[in-house]
Amino acid sequence: MLVPTPSAKDTPLLVLVSGAPGSGKSTLARRLAEHMRLPHIERDLVFWGMRYTADGVIDQSKEGISAYYATITGMLRCGISVVTDGTMYRGISEEDVREQLVPIARVVNVHCRATGEHERFYAREMNRRGGPPDWLEDYMPKLKKIYPDTAEPLDLGCPLIEVDTTNEYAPTLDDIAAQLEDRNNKVRKGHPYATKTSN
Repeated sequence: MLVPTPSAKDTPLLVLVSGAPGSGKSTLARRLAEHMRLPHIERDLVFWGMRYTADGVIDQSKEGISAYYATITGMLRCGISVVTDGTMYRGISEEDVREQLVPIARVVNVHCRATGEHERFYAREMNRRGGPPDWLEDYMPKLKKIYPDTAEPLDLGCPLIEVDTTNEYAPTLDDIAAQLEDRNNKVRKGHPYATKTSN
């Protein structure tokens, strides 16, 4: 089977939506992908797909992460622009993104933050299952422990757009999409603005 190899000027766009659990990154990523008519890869669903195959047992930090990056890079190498979301961890995710994604895509990091992220996460899991799942109470202390490493945007070597998702998106969904289109068009024209890390 022939796999198309994109030329330099046709390097695909990768919108990498990050943020702490409960920051609204998956919802924003889905809405942004639909708005821009791009495929959306949710990292957690990649993990759940693997659990389904393996009857619930996977090593998420090794097998799961490897499969997630393989899924994204496979699409990018076919010239497919993608919106993806997942929690990024300080001291771990920087190397993965810089080595695996930045060389083959026009990466833009859209980082989400919101007031009361822990409460939002708890309420989401309660509503999703109609009551507290068995693991939720034990997971909340872990959530607080990882928060310092996930709440702030990381230095991923790519442009950054920060979004407050507490109520209405700030900037708005239209504005985020317009910024992404503007950066993408400027890269195609060789404009240095689009390759700088900035808000």
